[in-house]
Amino acid sequence: MDEGPNDPTFCDMAQVMGMPADNREFAEIQPLIEAAAQDRFWLVLAGHDINLGNTPQTTQTVMLEALCRYARDPANGVWLETVGTVSTYILKHR
Repeated sequence: MDEGPNDPTFCDMAQVMGMPADNREFAEIQPLIEAAAQDRFWLVLAGHDINLGNTPQTTQTVMLEALCRYARDPANGVWLETVGTVSTYILKHR
């Protein structure tokens, strides 16, 4: 875990930084997404279990649904993909 997104121009793929998604609402995640997009950085959200309940170390489905709705809107300019796909793209293009 870390305090910010990854700079794709020089991030170490063996130590990609992730920011917590567990027990967070989309309203807390959205500013992170927007800041990363503005800087052209790569935001990795890390979570544990996915659950409808509110238990420790659980990424809430309500937050994930809101994140997916946000990412599907082309006006937001979000590329939502797996770490493997993004890291492969970065290594190929930097």
